[in-house]
Amino acid sequence: MRNIVPKCLALLLFISAFFQVTAQVDTLFWFAAPEVAASEGESPVNLRLMTYESPATVTVSLPANGAFAPISVSIPANSTSSIDLSTFLNLIESPAGNAVSNNGLKIESTEPIGAFYELGAATNKELFSLKGAKALGTNFYTPFQSHWDNAVTTPASFSSIDIVASEDGTTVLITPRTAIIGHAQDVTFSVLLNEGETYSARDMNVSGSTSLSGSIVSSDKPIAITLFSGALSEGTCSNSMGDQITNASFTGNEFAINKGSSSFDRVYILATQNGTGITVTNSGTTTTLINWGETYEIDLNDPQTYIQTTKPVYVWHASGYGCELSGTQVPHISCAGTYSTAFTRTTSDSLGETLYTRTGFESQFAINGNTTLITAPQFVDVPGTSGEYKIATIYLSTTDIPVGSYNEVTNAGDIFGLGITQGNNASGAGYTYLSEFESYPFASVGNDTTICANRTLPIDGLIGGGDITGSWSTSGFGSFALSSNTLANEYLPSPLDTLISPIQLILTSTGGCPNRKDTIELTVSPAPIVTASADQTLCENNSSVQLAGGVSGGASTGTWSTLGSGTFSPDPDSLNAEYLPSAADLSNGTVQLVLSSTNMANCEAETDTMEVTFTGPPVVDAGADTIMVCENAATVTLNGSVSGATTAGKWTTSGGGVFQPDNLNLSADYQPSPADI
Repeated sequence: MRNIVPKCLALLLFISAFFQVTAQVDTLFWFAAPEVAASEGESPVNLRLMTYESPATVTVSLPANGAFAPISVSIPANSTSSIDLSTFLNLIESPAGNAVSNNGLKIESTEPIGAFYELGAATNKELFSLKGAKALGTNFYTPFQSHWDNAVTTPASFSSIDIVASEDGTTVLITPRTAIIGHAQDVTFSVLLNEGETYSARDMNVSGSTSLSGSIVSSDKPIAITLFSGALSEGTCSNSMGDQITNASFTGNEFAINKGSSSFDRVYILATQNGTGITVTNSGTTTTLINWGETYEIDLNDPQTYIQTTKPVYVWHASGYGCELSGTQVPHISCAGTYSTAFTRTTSDSLGETLYTRTGFESQFAINGNTTLITAPQFVDVPGTSGEYKIATIYLSTTDIPVGSYNEVTNAGDIFGLGITQGNNASGAGYTYLSEFESYPFASVGNDTTICANRTLPIDGLIGGGDITGSWSTSGFGSFALSSNTLANEYLPSPLDTLISPIQLILTSTGGCPNRKDTIELTVSPAPIVTASADQTLCENNSSVQLAGGVSGGASTGTWSTLGSGTFSPDPDSLNAEYLPSAADLSNGTVQLVLSSTNMANCEAETDTMEVTFTGPPVVDAGADTIMVCENAATVTLNGSVSGATTAGKWTTSGGGVFQPDNLNLSADYQPSPADI
């Protein structure tokens, strides 16, 4: 069993372990870069990379374009780096609709990293978080906005679904929900892609009502998808909106939305199954029902909104600054998030962090170890969750978070979600979520161990990664000192555990996330069995106590001790020793002798006690010392008495006569023999 450590430290240790296998923090990313109209501002474009506890070498390649020389950068631990892709736009952006191209980006890292693709033009910005393994899949539905029109630009702006294949020979089926270049609405068609090849499904109709929302993309091998809308018009502004989306298995049922600083925020809920019930809670409650591929739009007027659905959905949040638009896929709040998420500030524009977490943990945030930038009073309840969740959007100055700095948000107690918005009303806006779209629940109980049946085992279970509660169970016959739902507990072995040892102590996470278990294999060794033998009663004048102790089970040796003041012969370690009581023992009338097990390895000593009672010696009176009888009438009438410890006695003679009726009768007659006379 491991030593008990503070839970916050244990959580940090688990964070390190989970980064090795999770995404959005990952070692492999695929990305299909959308084509942005040059007249709207298509550069600079940077790939932003963040390491965690290990340094990493990151390589960017175009697997389908052998003419592209891969770019490699080495990044120290807990650092950020940027790769400027602006000079490669003609190679990495999808060049045309309804065509197979060779511009798919592959980003490989020697250690887990976080990454996002940034469009950073002077008045046209957007952030695309790269979602690693969660972006790869074979089944997708596409959430899009349907409120804003595309501005008429030269070259033309449009909305697109950009697809990249991660393996050769990938067949992709596409069912567009509006007409696209080369294909009619609602007519499924197929495209064959090899590794690194891309396909761009483009809606050239500038009207927002002809949305690609609800389009279906499936494949026989993993692909990644980018959603993009160019030059969306709001007032005097026109901006790009886009994000890489997850595959459909990372959709959810519960979402929390914090309204941005604009006056036009909208949310789009896309159903992936028929009969999807939706409940929207903010200052009021709205319910509706939509079917597979349908979208429900919310015009956000409340600062906080909670969305709950009966079946998994995609949620897309359009937000921004002033009239500057941006948008992102929103992760669900239940069983999504991490304990630590890295980010970087890329401009001096306004930077906001949207954070959600379970109530009770809002005071445990830090940025780079600084606990003053994110504080509990900044959070408010997510409506409709009965106070279970808190949410906040916190704006950070360039003094708090300098431009180009590496930053890591941590929570010492629970997972959280992190979205970042960056921009202002004059230069565009970027918005994306950098935290995980699904958490990684875990249960931890420490190491296997051995215990004696007469000891108890402290157990300190740890549940995290989405759930915070768990329950103990055992394959043995013992019990738990506290409720089985108490993680810091104690196991009380049963002697029967030794018969089926080793046994299992099992901690199972409970809650809404997938259950996780961890097990201690507990070897239970027998406890010593100590027998001091039966109590004895002895006479004071014959008071030596012959002992006959026994020790078995978890030990075979023992030692005697006395609660009196006598001594043991030959020594107290002899189980069959002799006890010689002291005068004080005899005077007290009783003495207790204790046999304790010794040499019992990991067991507690067992004891057994016997009591010796000392009685006073008997008082014997044979009558007169001399009795005179005649030879011819020699029968002697005796009148003996015995009192004290016994009232029985026995006559004996130094002569040859006999006792009548027998020698046990204290008032017997003695018949002398001729020799006596």
